[in-house]
This record gives sequence, C-alpha cells and structure tokens, in this order.
Amino acid sequence: GVQYSCSIQKSIEYIEKNYQRNITLADVAKYAEVSKNYLSFLFKQEIGTNFSTFLMNFRIEKSKELLTEGNVKIYEIANMVGFENPYYFSKVFKEVVGLSCKEYQRLYYKSNK
Repeated sequence: GVQYSCSIQKSIEYIEKNYQRNITLADVAKYAEVSKNYLSFLFKQEIGTNFSTFLMNFRIEKSKELLTEGNVKIYEIANMVGFENPYYFSKVFKEVVGLSCKEYQRLYYKSNK
C-alpha cells in the first residue's frame, strides 16, 4: 500500500486507538512528536485531506461497521465513534455516505443476508 511518513503512521495509530474520545490535532501532534502546523501540512500532503476530515471519515467508517453488526441505537453508535451529538453524527453520516443511518442499516444489516 501507500508508504506514509513516520509521523502520519503514528497519527493514524493514535486515531485508531482513540477515535472514541474527543481528540484534537494537538493531541495527535503531541503523540507523533511534531508541531500541529507541520502535522496539518503532512495530512494534506500525504493523505490529501485535512486532519479533521480524515478523523471524521475514519469515525464514519467505524460507524458503518457498527451499523451492520446489530441492533445498536444510532445515539449509541454516535457515542462509540466519538460524536457527542447524535443529531450531528446523523447529519455528517448522511453527507459522507449519501444514505441516512437507518437506510444504511436496512441495506447492509448482516442478518438480512
């Protein structure tokens, strides 16, 4: 796959471990041992998107997995992937995925197969 710099690899590792919590670019930069500005630049350069978009997309991917796994409430999923506001989560989910959580769940819920 793509070879990321050490700083970006560490950032992704940090996000994978902590995406449930409210994490900031500052937290990730500290973990990756670089400045916020530099890390911000690296995200754009190597991943082609900024940190907050990357984090949001990562959380949405995790929420898709959870939505297909079972009968979990939307607000619980929002919480599990680090969104404090379930309404905001639903809005972002629909913008990113093009389907509402409910529609996505109906389409991909495992037991329907």
